[in-house]
Amino acid sequence: MKKPILFILFCVLSFSSFSQDSLLRGNRAIVKHRISFTVNVLPIFINEASLYVDYCYKERHSIGVNAGRIYKNNIFSVNLLSADQGPNPGTVWNGWVSRINYKCYYSQKRKQFVGIEFLYKSLSYSNQSFTNMWREQTNTFIRNEKASVYGCDLLYGQRLTPVNWIFNVEFFAGIGYRL
Repeated sequence: MKKPILFILFCVLSFSSFSQDSLLRGNRAIVKHRISFTVNVLPIFINEASLYVDYCYKERHSIGVNAGRIYKNNIFSVNLLSADQGPNPGTVWNGWVSRINYKCYYSQKRKQFVGIEFLYKSLSYSNQSFTNMWREQTNTFIRNEKASVYGCDLLYGQRLTPVNWIFNVEFFAGIGYRL
C-alpha cells in the first residue's frame, strides 16, 4: 500500500482576465467581477498547463474548477531528493488533472483569501528508463506505470493587484494531503 503524502505548496504567480458586471448606484458605477479565467504560471515551466475558471457568486465567495494537462519534462525527470527513482521519479508522468475549489475573501476588496481545493490526477508513463546510483554501483531499469492521485489542499492567498485590474497577480501557499 502506498503511503499518503503531506506537503507544502507554493505557487507564486497567476494571471487572470475578468468579465465584469456594472451597476449604477447614485452617480457612480460599481463594477463586480463574476467570472475569472486564470493560468498559474509557475507549473507551466515544470510540468503542468492548466486553466482555472472561478465564479464569484457573492461579494466575498467564489467557487471554481480547473482542467489541465500534465506532461513529461526531461529537465526535471530525475528526482534529486530521492535515492531510488523507481518509487519516487521526477516529472516523467503524462496525464490530466482536475480541481474544484472554494475561496472566502476577508473583505470586499478581495485582497486576502482562505480556501479549500480538491484535486484528481490521472497519470501514466510507458517504457521509462531510470538509473539509480549508489556509491560506485549503477542500476538501470525500465518501467511502465499508471496512477491516480486524490488530494485536498487548504490555501491562503494574497492578491497583489487591485480587484478591478484585468490582470491578477497573487501569491498563495498552503498545505495539502495526497493519496
